[in-house]
Amino acid sequence: MKAAEKVRGWLCRTLLRMRGEQFTSRRAIEVYFNTIGLLTRLNYYRYRYLTPPRPPIRVHVGSGPKYIPGFVNIEGLIVWKADIRLDLRAGLPFKDNAADVIYCCHVLEHFDIGRVARLLGEFHRVLRPGGGLRIVVPDLERAVAGYAGGAEADADMKHSRFGEFRSRGAVFNWKTLCDNNHPVMLDHSFLAELLERAGRWDRVARVGAGESAVLTSEQLEAAEGDRRDLVAASLVVEGFKALV
Repeated sequence: MKAAEKVRGWLCRTLLRMRGEQFTSRRAIEVYFNTIGLLTRLNYYRYRYLTPPRPPIRVHVGSGPKYIPGFVNIEGLIVWKADIRLDLRAGLPFKDNAADVIYCCHVLEHFDIGRVARLLGEFHRVLRPGGGLRIVVPDLERAVAGYAGGAEADADMKHSRFGEFRSRGAVFNWKTLCDNNHPVMLDHSFLAELLERAGRWDRVARVGAGESAVLTSEQLEAAEGDRRDLVAASLVVEGFKALV
C-alpha cells in the first residue's frame, strides 16, 4: 500500500509540474480532464442511477491526496485513491437530499466562477435538510492583508517565490493564483453570497481551524490533522441546509 501511494504521489507531482512553451500546469490539467477525464463522467450515471452509495453518505469533494475513511471520496485525477472517480464538472452523482455532510478543501478555487456557482448548487441539492457543509479555500482577505502589511508581509512571504521572481507583487500573485491554477479567489463575503444564491442555508459562518459544527472531532482530525497549517491560513466556512 505504501509503495502504491508513493507511485501515485510521484505521478501526481509529475503531472502538476508539466511545463514548456505549449502547456502551463493548469493547461495540462485541462487537457487531462478534456481527454482521459471525460471518461470519468460515465461514473456520474453509474452512481446516480445504477449503484448509489448506501446511507449515511458523507461526501469528500475533490479528495486529491487526502483520502478520508468513512467518507465517499470523489476525485477526478487517476493518480490518487478515490471511491468515485469523477470530473466534478459533471455534478455530484447523488440523488436529491441524499447526503448528511459535504466536505470540500482547496477545490473551489480551481474552477471559474460559473462552475463554482453550479457546484455550490449541487452541494445544496445533494444535502438533506439540516445536512452540514464545510468549505476550505485560500483566503483572499488574508492574502490582500499580507500584501499590504509592510514588514510583517515581508516576514510572512520571505520563503515564497513565484517562478524566478521574489518581489512582493510576484509572491502575491503566487499566493492568490498559484501559478495560474486558481481562476477565482474568495473571501467570506463572496463565498457567502454564492452560497445564498445556491439555496437556503442556516448558520453560515466563518469558523476557525480546529473548530467544526459539521464534522465530529474524529472526522476533523482525519480530514485536517496533518494539514493544520494550511487550514489555519485558509478561509473556513460552514453552514447547514435549511430545514424548510
